[in-house]
Amino acid sequence: MSPMSSNSATSASTSHTFGTDPARGPRALPADSPSWLRIVIALIAFGILTPMALSGTMMEYAFMNFINQPAQQNELLDYLMNAFSYQKLITGVPLMAGICAIWCMPSIIARRGDILICTLAAFVTSLVSRVMQIFIPANPRPLQDQALGMTPPFNLSPEFHDLTSFPSDHAVVFIGLGYVIWRFCRPLGILAMTFAVLVSFSRAYMGFHFATDIIAGGILSVIVIELALLTPFRRLGAWVADFSRTHPAWFYGVAFMACYAIATLLEEPRELLSGLAGMI
Repeated sequence: MSPMSSNSATSASTSHTFGTDPARGPRALPADSPSWLRIVIALIAFGILTPMALSGTMMEYAFMNFINQPAQQNELLDYLMNAFSYQKLITGVPLMAGICAIWCMPSIIARRGDILICTLAAFVTSLVSRVMQIFIPANPRPLQDQALGMTPPFNLSPEFHDLTSFPSDHAVVFIGLGYVIWRFCRPLGILAMTFAVLVSFSRAYMGFHFATDIIAGGILSVIVIELALLTPFRRLGAWVADFSRTHPAWFYGVAFMACYAIATLLEEPRELLSGLAGMI
């Protein structure tokens, strides 16, 4: 091979690099990119679901009444559904444990930057959801909808009355985390997605959300996670992944706090800010 050809090959191999590894030099960008087909399908589905969720349909009302039938009929079931709605140790924490598991898998260490940026995207989508809840027309929770006449389960907390129902914050984050795991590790991802959907639908049983709120929340998360795989975001994720190798003490200390915040949906800071706002 001529020197010119060699230089061209070297240029081609490094033209799409990001980050640096002090021990190995520049690292090539792992093969990954947004699935535009998934994004388009998700956008269409979200566009169809949104007016349905805001206006209500007979099919959804029938579904909500169906899943509400056991409420106050089976105290153990009510207790379990309440636990899935509120106890982060058995909902958000297992999903974040799944994220940590794929982070440590040798076969996908090269994709740690993508794992990190997609996980952050799942959490950031909850902020998108909150903005939507503020600006879209008010949509009452199922328990607040007098046309439904739902029976509240035992030990129901009234904390949900302040915001509109659409879309579901829990579904946005938890289904989003399940999707991230599925995207990088199919076997574990199937289990994580199934678990995330079950946890999210406990919110429907409790009367906090309609089924369309949950489905739309999951779809919204898929869109944002896929867009997070655009090259500028991936470069940012790769830089942080490099930082995790060069400064592990700092990275994993901050990562622990970030995992806790995501798993608990920032519950404690939100309560703190809510209390401060009430005193002003």
